Amino acid sequence: MLRQSLLACLTRALRFLFAPMTSQLSIAGEQPRLLLVGLGNPGQRYHSTRHNVGEAAIEAIANSPDFSPLDDSMMTSVRLSVGTLGSVRVAAAVPKSYMNLSGGAVGECHNHLSRARWPRDGPPNSG
Repeated sequence: MLRQSLLACLTRALRFLFAPMTSQLSIAGEQPRLLLVGLGNPGQRYHSTRHNVGEAAIEAIANSPDFSPLDDSMMTSVRLSVGTLGSVRVAAAVPKSYMNLSGGAVGECHNHLSRARWPRDGPPNSG
């Protein structure tokens, strides 16, 4: 129930925040794009703690019907889900590293997505 409430709150907040910006997020006539990153720490020690709220938020988003499941086959450093929030095409990522070491993973994800084609369904394909 908590995850559903979290997902509903996040979805409303993201739509509210990004609805005015959708035209600015467009790239050469493509659907708008946005990268959401949820930080957390690996291991059972941090599971269900405040340290993993970002990861829990992304997992809740990825479990919604508008997103693909989190997948780690595209990149070794992050788990990635792709979907839409309103008219905004979104990639939701969870780095596999500790949050204070996640900069490299986020950079790798950004670089990969910058070079990727965004299909209608599923994770981006390299191209």
